[in-house]
Amino acid sequence: MIDVSPLIHRLRGLTEAVDHFHAEPNAENLDAIWNNGGPTKLLRELVTSHAVSFTKDDVNLWKPTQQLPSEHSLESSWSGITATMELYMHSVLNILNRGEPIEFQLLYHVALITKEDIWNTRDDMEGNHGTRRQSLWLWKVFIGLLALSKRQNSLMARQMKPGSDRPIESPSKAHIGVIYEWLCDCARGWSMTTKIRLWKDVKAVLTTITWPIELPGDVSDHVANVWNKSILERDA
Repeated sequence: MIDVSPLIHRLRGLTEAVDHFHAEPNAENLDAIWNNGGPTKLLRELVTSHAVSFTKDDVNLWKPTQQLPSEHSLESSWSGITATMELYMHSVLNILNRGEPIEFQLLYHVALITKEDIWNTRDDMEGNHGTRRQSLWLWKVFIGLLALSKRQNSLMARQMKPGSDRPIESPSKAHIGVIYEWLCDCARGWSMTTKIRLWKDVKAVLTTITWPIELPGDVSDHVANVWNKSILERDA
């Protein structure tokens, strides 16, 4: 387990750059997402934190660019936070893979890593280690839900096109559905623990980790719908 606060800090900077582009969509702001130094700093923190995950006792090795107060420390496995960050940049920020869906086999393995990390930090759901780690736990759960939902919707849309061939089912596709249901149970458990149910309140919690100020209209509606389906409709 490592303190992922420096990684979240860098990811928040990348989110702000995407927010700026959404507010003023032009070539300059699009270029700034990748060329303002944010991705390079994120990569540097990612590599350094990977080394720390093997040598936790070497306190001199972990020197994030900006030191954060100790009360803001967030613990997670390196593999888990890396997997979740990939899903966040793809399914929320929409800046990876040119917006194209992640290949099923790859998504399945990334989702498995995310699931393992969520399971290993399940005590955080109860808030046993503070509300900030409880929020990080939900952040990982919901990003996993969103990524799997986005891939399933893409598959359904492709199947509905005239003349499209029925895709061959694979074990990874079936297992993704199982992981999705498990993540729904996690989200519902968090909601029951915190008494937070409405999407606007959930979004406020996600923002304490990192989340865009606004998403494009259709994307924003889909994100809210994923939460409502996983929580509200299941309780109906």
